[in-house]
Order: sequence, then structure tokens, then C-alpha cells
Amino acid sequence: MNWKEIQQKCPKAYNECAKWVDETLMPINEKSTIPPDLNQINIRDLYDFFDENGIYVVVLYNGIAPHGCHPGFWSEINNRPYNKTNIKRIDTEQDAFTKAFEILENEF
Repeated sequence: MNWKEIQQKCPKAYNECAKWVDETLMPINEKSTIPPDLNQINIRDLYDFFDENGIYVVVLYNGIAPHGCHPGFWSEINNRPYNKTNIKRIDTEQDAFTKAFEILENEF
């Protein structure tokens, strides 16, 4: 994940995520007033973060992706295809989560 880019483009959503990470994922003895380093989290924890914020990210694999795209992994966000297809699931997750941050930013 390009956290610096997300922080610049989606500062409210980024701060909400940092707060969630601190409150939800950090051991009680590591909580602090300093925002957590989001580079240290497992990005798959973001499924829970976005679920709790009403943004549902799903990664799918199909030999034939929607709309005639190349086979591979693709995603849906809130039941709408996000048509960027990748060979690797992790790349699709990163693309989808980046888009989900933009959606969340627009909700603030």
C-alpha cells in the first residue's frame, strides 16, 4: 500500500484508519497518542476496517473477468465491479483498498 499517497489524497479516511488500527489492532501496552505505522499492519485487516465503515470490498478470481477483461483477480466494492484486473490477489486487494479509501474520504 502506498500509505503516503493515501494520507495525502484521503487524509480523513487515513486518520480514521489509523485511529481504528490503534483502538482495534494494537496491544493495550502499545497504544499511544502517536499514530500507528500503517506499514506494519496486515493489509487484509482492512477488510474489517472497511466493513465497519459500510464499504464492502470483495476480491474474486475468474478465468474470465467482467466486461471482457483479462483473466485474473478483480474486485467489487459495495457490489459494483471495480474493473482493474491483476494476476496477483494482493495487487487487486491494494488497488481495491486504495479505491475504498477514496470512497470513504468522500463520505466525510
